[in-house]
Amino acid sequence: MNGSFLDSQRERSHLPPQAADIMLKDDWILRIESKPMWHSCIIKWYQVQKRLIELFMSCPYKASVEGFCDGPGTIELTPHNALHTWVGNTQNPEYEKLGEFYLAAKDPVFYAHHSNIDRHWDDVWAMAGAQRKQRHQ
Repeated sequence: MNGSFLDSQRERSHLPPQAADIMLKDDWILRIESKPMWHSCIIKWYQVQKRLIELFMSCPYKASVEGFCDGPGTIELTPHNALHTWVGNTQNPEYEKLGEFYLAAKDPVFYAHHSNIDRHWDDVWAMAGAQRKQRHQ
């Protein structure tokens, strides 16, 4: 298989036509779904339908603040982090390349993946602007 987004360290069992499972389990074992495309669409809808910006983005990261929250928001976990792991090679200890922070940008698909994540963030900022207008009316 050839193409500009392919990389020698890509997980071979996840190459096209395989659909990404964006709900990876904590132990990195992929769930087998009878309809993975349908499942991904449902998860995607859930991720972007948050009515409050805080639910989408989570709470702010604040060092040295009592009771601060360090949890990621919904888009950070899925699809962002899940796809980094899903594309990374399971034969490598940290799922390199895309699955590990220090090597992720060396995988050509990193840029396509982050362009898609930026597209979702655009929706978040539009939603935040709409909420701001509603609060001031």
